[in-house]
Amino acid sequence: MRAGRAGWLHLIDDRTYVFHDRSKSFGSAKDGLMKAGRAVIDARYPEYKKAIRVFSHGDDLALARMQARRSQADCLNPRVSLPRTLYVVATQTGGTPQTNLDLMAALQDSRDAWLLRCDPSI
Repeated sequence: MRAGRAGWLHLIDDRTYVFHDRSKSFGSAKDGLMKAGRAVIDARYPEYKKAIRVFSHGDDLALARMQARRSQADCLNPRVSLPRTLYVVATQTGGTPQTNLDLMAALQDSRDAWLLRCDPSI
């Protein structure tokens, strides 16, 4: 809040995830400490409530929040832990693409397979 008052810009890094294990280190004193800390913040920075409301509910961060939820869901997906294989095919038809599709289907329970089709006309 002091930095904002001094003219600094607040930026959000939506490519970094920081895990917070809640207020674990406060133990049983958590509620009292949070109330005391919030009273200090509210007294020093009356604009804090509005800033938090904008941060929590503003449209500017909606996309970043949606992407974070999708990333968390991906982490819980059992397929994510499978080894990945990228199949690169330079032709659209014929035996090579079909063989790769057959391999991908046969290994679908043990591999997370990706297929990249190259376009030789580009």
